[in-house]
Amino acid sequence: MTTGVRTTPAIRGRLRRTPRPGPGLGLLHGLARGDDGVTATPFVTRETDVSVRQQPTTDSARVARPPGPTSVRVACQVHGGLVEYDGYSNDAWSHLPDHGGYVSSIFIDVDDARPPGAPTC
Repeated sequence: MTTGVRTTPAIRGRLRRTPRPGPGLGLLHGLARGDDGVTATPFVTRETDVSVRQQPTTDSARVARPPGPTSVRVACQVHGGLVEYDGYSNDAWSHLPDHGGYVSSIFIDVDDARPPGAPTC
């Protein structure tokens, strides 16, 4: 299990994969530098209408709602409010610099509870 990430015991730090929206998506290759100069790892969200929050908690204001599944850049990740969805739970949040906030990592399409390769904020 990934240290510090709370997930339901049944999944032991792993999240169920959903069908990918098309070829070449999921963990996209390499790092991507945006117009803002921030280097981040590209991933794909696993659901539609995922809420990007100002802070890493569902109580925080929504700052964006990208269509999904869609490619997003993850600059870093933090522990925040626990999110429960579809029988799973996770307290890891990913910072999305292109959207100005955080999304629960439960909505990033990866096998692990935290997106691999993204550093701690």
